[in-house]
Amino acid sequence: MTGKGFGKNHNKKEKIAILAASGFVLAALTMTGLYMGEQNQQESDDGYTIDFDALEESVENKNQEIARNMEKKALESPIIAEEVPKEQDTSKESTDSRKSETKPVKEESKQSPQTVEPSTEPEVQQELQEEVPQQAEATEAEALEADTNQVLNGPAKSYDEAQGLVRPLNGEVLMPFSMDSSIYFRTLDQYKYNPATILSSEAGTSVLACADGQVANIYESRETGKTVVVDMGSGYTMTYGQLQDVCVTVGSYVTAGSMIARVSEPTIYYTLEGTNLYLLMEKDGEPVNPEPLFR
Repeated sequence: MTGKGFGKNHNKKEKIAILAASGFVLAALTMTGLYMGEQNQQESDDGYTIDFDALEESVENKNQEIARNMEKKALESPIIAEEVPKEQDTSKESTDSRKSETKPVKEESKQSPQTVEPSTEPEVQQELQEEVPQQAEATEAEALEADTNQVLNGPAKSYDEAQGLVRPLNGEVLMPFSMDSSIYFRTLDQYKYNPATILSSEAGTSVLACADGQVANIYESRETGKTVVVDMGSGYTMTYGQLQDVCVTVGSYVTAGSMIARVSEPTIYYTLEGTNLYLLMEKDGEPVNPEPLFR
């Protein structure tokens, strides 16, 4: 009984010892596996680690290389050298170099600041050339307008009886001016006042203007036939009747002694009196005797 009991206890202890050893081995293996896994992970991470110091050094080297290339190109090409910012070349020697390089370019296009650019200078010259004829045309137009005004309006019309009158033709007074008493009209066979002076003349005789003035009206009348009225200024007018071949127009300016028409055959109002010039002078619409003013 005792021997069997001891054998059972002994077997039990061996089993416990085996279990304990197995646990130790398992723990050791577990720890070993964890360690090896950590080592592998560290080695894996080290394979992908970025070295920032090396990267900065590489970038700096690249910048230096680019700067050297740009400097090399600047030395080879003057035009490119001008385009390089001044901050990259602040030395006096570099400035003088750029001036010497750009000098030929400036000499090729020497222009005063006030000189018109070649592209626009011909246009300006053309405008000036066009402007001169335009000014000449304007001057001619003004002169023509002045001449027209001279013809149409003439100088300021002003007449004074002291100036006298040019005799319109050489002829006797056939019927005198008479506003104080009536005179006999043979054709009409009646006595009446005569506001005009009737001068005897032959048909075709030239009729001259008695004074300077402007033609105010030209009309046809049963009594006086073709008639011309001249405004002498200062309220004075002169009416010429019994005319033909009138050589003036309304608005035209006449001078004393210039021809205005010719004497025509008499109208039915003066058939018995014969060919004559009807001459009526007025001041502000009132008849004036022209005979004393003839010179």
